[in-house]
Amino acid sequence: MNIQNTCEKILKELKTDPQQEITEGDSFPKEYLYTLRLVGWLKKINPSPSDELLIAAHGQHLYRWRIPRSTYPMDRGGYLMWRKKLLRLHADETAKILSEDGFSEAFINRVRQLILKDNLTVDAEVQCLEDAINLSFIQYYMMPFAPKYEKPKLLDITLKVLRKMTPEAIQTAMTISMPDSQRELITEALQILGQE
Repeated sequence: MNIQNTCEKILKELKTDPQQEITEGDSFPKEYLYTLRLVGWLKKINPSPSDELLIAAHGQHLYRWRIPRSTYPMDRGGYLMWRKKLLRLHADETAKILSEDGFSEAFINRVRQLILKDNLTVDAEVQCLEDAINLSFIQYYMMPFAPKYEKPKLLDITLKVLRKMTPEAIQTAMTISMPDSQRELITEALQILGQE
C-alpha cells in the first residue's frame, strides 16, 4: 500500500487514452494531461491533501474515453446520464486498482465518495476536489470550449461553475492569467451571483 506507486499506476493507465491533446507544441494523452493539471491545482489549494483525496484526483477521469459522449442523446438529459455513468466508471475502476494494491475497504469507500462527489458543499474534501476541478477548467478548458456557444449559454455555464466553487477558489480564479473576454464573462457572472 504505497500511495505514490498507486498514483503512478493510475497515471500509467491514463497514458493509454487514445485521444491526444496538443499543448505548447507537445502531444499528450488527453485524460493524462487533464489529470496532471487537476492534481497540480489540488496541490496549490491544498498543499497537504489526504491520501484519499490525492488518489481521488488521480482517478477523476480514469478510462473516461471508454464511454464517448456520442453514446448518449445530445441533449441535457443525455448529458446528465453520461456524466452519471462516467462518475461510476471512474469510481469503480479506481476502486479496482486500490483493491489490487491492498488498500482497506474503508479507504476505498472514501475514495469512491470523493470521486462520486457525495456531500458536495458539506464535505470539505469533496469541495476541495471540486474547486480544483473548476480552477483547472477556468485555466485550461474554458476558452477552447467557448467558441462552441453563444454568449448567453457561456454565461449560464460560467454561473454553474462558479456556484460550485468556494469564495476562496473564486478569488484564486481571478488571479489566473486569461483573455479579457474570459475575465469579463466571469466578472459578469459574479455580478449576477451577487444579485441572487
